[in-house]
Formats: sequence, C-alpha cells, structure tokens
Amino acid sequence: MQAKLSPEEYLERHGVTAYVKDMITVLLENRPDKPLEFISDYLANALQGNTPLMRACRYIRLTTRNRPAFMDNLTSAYTVLCR
Repeated sequence: MQAKLSPEEYLERHGVTAYVKDMITVLLENRPDKPLEFISDYLANALQGNTPLMRACRYIRLTTRNRPAFMDNLTSAYTVLCR
C-alpha cells in the first residue's frame, strides 16, 4: 500500500531519488546556459532509457567546448564506450 509510505520511501521505491540526485549533480557540474532545457532533455533521456552510446552522446552534448567540464565529459563518454 503506497499510501502508507513516507515521501522519502515513495521517491526511493520508484527510483526518483537517484534520477534527481544525478540530474542535479550533472546540472551543477556543467552549468548549462539553459538549465531548464537541460533538465527537460535529461528527463526525456531517462524516460527513453539509456544505452551506453546514448549516455556517451549526452555527456559530450552537455557543455560547450570552451567550458572546463567539456574534457571531463569527453573522458566520461570515452569510458562509457570502452566498457
């Protein structure tokens, strides 16, 4: 019975907590110019499911190339693709 779950339990049971934590972490690491558009894209990708290729592509698209986080994202994408 979901009505008896606390708000935290409900979010955890449905996997929302992990997505929100990851979304906020990636948002703050990259600080995109359009944060609401970034959040929308993030959630759309979460709904579609993620293959390693999709994750790698997302890592690269997150930031413009002149931002310090770009090289980190490129490294993350390479790591995902090499698994």
